Amino acid sequence: MPLLTLILLLLPGVAFGQNDFVPLVGIPYVDTTAENTTLGDYVNGLYWASISIAAVLAFLKITWAGIKYMLSEVVTDKASAKKDIWGALLGLIIILAAVLMLDTVNPELSNLNALNLVDIGGDVTPDDTRTECQKDQNSAECCLERDGNYVQENNNSYCLNPVVQGEDMFSCEAKPNMVWDSETEECREDSGFVYFDINDVEFDENNIYEIPLELWQSESVDKGLLFNHLSTKCLILGGSDVTFDQGTEKVVYTCEGIPSDEELNTVYLGRYTCATVGEPNCTIDGVCDYSSQTVDCTAAINECTADGGTRYTESAAIVECYQYNP
Repeated sequence: MPLLTLILLLLPGVAFGQNDFVPLVGIPYVDTTAENTTLGDYVNGLYWASISIAAVLAFLKITWAGIKYMLSEVVTDKASAKKDIWGALLGLIIILAAVLMLDTVNPELSNLNALNLVDIGGDVTPDDTRTECQKDQNSAECCLERDGNYVQENNNSYCLNPVVQGEDMFSCEAKPNMVWDSETEECREDSGFVYFDINDVEFDENNIYEIPLELWQSESVDKGLLFNHLSTKCLILGGSDVTFDQGTEKVVYTCEGIPSDEELNTVYLGRYTCATVGEPNCTIDGVCDYSSQTVDCTAAINECTADGGTRYTESAAIVECYQYNP
């Protein structure tokens, strides 16, 4: 136990040479799948693993000494068992106290960053003069530098159709995932991603929205979200419902029930009753024949016109009067 305690106390201060250490096996507390795993990470993991092992050994020692104490009737054996228990507890306390002291003074003392050494023989790392694209080709700065369209969607970022330097039309078209931009005469990467921004979706002047079938069927379009978006737009326009028709090349959404300009600018003035001409032919028993009577709406129409009406409809001896204000 004292030897193990000494090793654990001195282990954080040990420094090894270079960072090009190639691990052969994995140990606890170390992510061996990471590309930048260094010798310092391995030794640091060994440091914490050793503490765990020491705690387990102390627990086993205390357990065994407790069993020995309970089963033995000899006084010397009981004294030996008590000595083993106190020794294991003392060793465990020393180990935990050492870790606590290092972490209290400076947490970096228990992280073996000292093993990540650089060559001090005179070679100093020069200033990073790389371009944004050399640093990170997926960054927004690199995308703009390459004249691409940088978009973000659902916590993901995309650089659409960036320019590829040093390619002419023939070499560009001969390569996969490359397209030639005839307008700018530049070679661009074919991102293979169709960006669909639902905020740009609007009905046209005919209350119709068309979307290519291929785009509509792609993963870029949430069909339920698109329908709800168009339904909201239709209600804002005064419509009542949205219908869609799936064709062979495109899907057409139509906002139904939108009032026309004439309907929006027509005011209802009122209802006028037409005059009944002629008397019914009634018998003594009170049965009347109204077939000889006729309806004359002339007076009702004149009254509608006098009140400012410009349009009217006749139905069942009633004149509905309207005024249209274009």
